[in-house]
Amino acid sequence: MSWLAWCLVVIVSSVNYQTSMKIFSGRLPIFVYTTIASVSMLVISLIALAMTYKPDDLAALNQKNVLLALWLGIACFMIEFGFYFLYKNNAPISLARMITLAGSAIILLLIGILFFKERLTLNQIIGMLFSMLGLIMIIRK
Repeated sequence: MSWLAWCLVVIVSSVNYQTSMKIFSGRLPIFVYTTIASVSMLVISLIALAMTYKPDDLAALNQKNVLLALWLGIACFMIEFGFYFLYKNNAPISLARMITLAGSAIILLLIGILFFKERLTLNQIIGMLFSMLGLIMIIRK
């Protein structure tokens, strides 16, 4: 499956995630909510691991990779934490995700260029400029 097809999976999941966060924020204490969400992710991950496990998978298990995975877990928790409080404090669902995505896209653009030596076409640069302009227009009243 191409990476663009996976974008559809992310979009559908993100819409479900944002809608669920908006509906449920404040109904449960944050750490009850994140524990339930994390346990469900753990169960799904264990099932996926059992279905796809190959003995060679353990060869990649080293300290650096474990630390990167732990860092990813912290980042996922902070995303949950942030969106919980965004919506608990009545952030509009129509803007909150858009602002966080546009802000993330701008930062990731710089990271991609500076650290991963990615090259951008003129169309991509113009698109990012429109994204930045859009972000400014959304934030300003």
